Amino acid sequence: MLFVIARLSEVASRFTRRPVLLSLATVRILARENGRSRFDHAKSERELGMINSHRDAPMHRASGVLRTFARRGWRFGLGALALSAT
Repeated sequence: MLFVIARLSEVASRFTRRPVLLSLATVRILARENGRSRFDHAKSERELGMINSHRDAPMHRASGVLRTFARRGWRFGLGALALSAT
């Protein structure tokens, strides 16, 4: 499917003279490298006895930020921060 989209993107770029958004070369590289660029932390955790805490760090930071917002009386409304009326 990506090959079709890439081909259409290249044809469209020739007519519109805009840059190619997805080239055939990119799709070929993606197809060739499929499955090679995945990394699993389980082996390093198991062999080195380490725990990758950095995977959970963004969630902890986000929850801390949300708690700070709640303490200050801020709330989320329609995707933006808004001051609470209380």
